[in-house]
Amino acid sequence: MSIEDQLKEQIQRAARELECPKDLSERVWESSRRHIGQTSVPRKPSGQTRLFRKAALACAAAFLLTAAVIASGFVSPVMAETLGKLPFVQNIFRLAGDFGLQSAVDKGLVKEMRISDTRNGFTLSAVQVLYDGTRASVALQLDEAGHPASLFSPVKDNGIVQQPSKGKGSFNRLEAQIRGAKGNVAWVLGPGADASSAIVTVSVASDESTRRPAMPDQYTLSLEISLNGIREPFQLDIPVRKNTSNRVLSLNTGKTFGKLSWKLDEMESSPVSTRLFLQTSGMTADGREMYFDVVDEQGNEAGWIDIYRYRLTDGRKQLDLLYEPLAADTRSITIKPFLYVYKDAPDNRIAEIDSHGNWTKEYIPELQLTIPLQKQ
Repeated sequence: MSIEDQLKEQIQRAARELECPKDLSERVWESSRRHIGQTSVPRKPSGQTRLFRKAALACAAAFLLTAAVIASGFVSPVMAETLGKLPFVQNIFRLAGDFGLQSAVDKGLVKEMRISDTRNGFTLSAVQVLYDGTRASVALQLDEAGHPASLFSPVKDNGIVQQPSKGKGSFNRLEAQIRGAKGNVAWVLGPGADASSAIVTVSVASDESTRRPAMPDQYTLSLEISLNGIREPFQLDIPVRKNTSNRVLSLNTGKTFGKLSWKLDEMESSPVSTRLFLQTSGMTADGREMYFDVVDEQGNEAGWIDIYRYRLTDGRKQLDLLYEPLAADTRSITIKPFLYVYKDAPDNRIAEIDSHGNWTKEYIPELQLTIPLQKQ
C-alpha cells in the first residue's frame, strides 16, 4: 500500500483499540494527510528501511490520535487505561512490529515480562518476547528515574524517518549470545512504539551452512547492551521458548527462463513468519540478481523480513528467505521473481523510486509460479 493508505489504516486501528468516536479519527486522518513524508533511500536493499517506515506510521498514528482525543475532551475507559500506561509498554509489538508480531499479540503468543537492569539512574527492561523457532523478537523499554528516556528515535514530527538518536541513553553497541546454539548470533535493531522503546530481532547465521542453523526450542538469550553516555553496559538474560506449531512442506519446484532459474526446495510457515528455501542460478547482463515477492491467491503480499545467502561451489546461490506470515486459510502462493531498477550502474546501488515512495521493481512474468498449498 501507499504511505497514505498505510497511515490511514494505522489511525483506524488505533481508533478501534482506544474506542474513539469514528468522526474524531476521520478528522485526525484529514488533518494529517498533508504532513505525510517520504523515507530516504538506502544504497542497497535493506529490511530495516521497511521496518522504519512501519514504525513511523504506527507511532505517528497512535500519538496523533491520542493528542486529538485529549484535546477533544473525550476519554473512554480504554483510553484512560492506555494513558495511565504511557509509553505504550504493552503495545510495542502491536504498534511497531511487522504483521507477524501484531498477529502474535492477537493470538496470545507473546510472553509479557519485566526483566530489567539499572545503570546510573537508567533502567533498561525486556518487556515482551516472541519466538517461532527461527527468529526471536524482544521488545525493550528504557526509563530514567521512572520517566521514558530516548532509546531509539527514528521519527521526526513530520513523519520522515531519520537515523537513531545519539544522545545519552541511545543505542551504542549490542552483543547477543544464545546458549546451546551453533553459529554466530545475528541481530537487527528496529524502532519500537516510541522513542523510549526498540525491538531486537535475533537469529543464528553461519558462514559454513546453506541455511540458518537450527536454534533450540528453549534457551536463554543474553543481551549485553551499551548506551551512549552510560559507562557500564546493561545485562539482560531473557528466557526464550518456542510456542508455535510450524508446518513444513517439501516442494522441489521452480522455473527457468533464459539464463535465469530458481527452485523452491522447502517452505516453513508459522503464525509469526513464512520461510522459503530457494536456489537460484544465473544473472542478468547488467549484473542484477533476482529477489522474490510472495503473494497469496487474494493478491496479498507477504512483507519481507530477512534474507540469508550462501554461495554454492557450482556458482548457484542458496537463499533462506523470511517473510511475514500468510493467513491460516491461504490456498496458494505465487512466487514472483523481480529485479530492482537502478538509476545508474548497478554497482552504485541507487534504486529508482516509484510514485508511492517504494523501490521500483521489474518483475519477470516468465519466472512466476503459482504453488497450491495442500493441507497435511
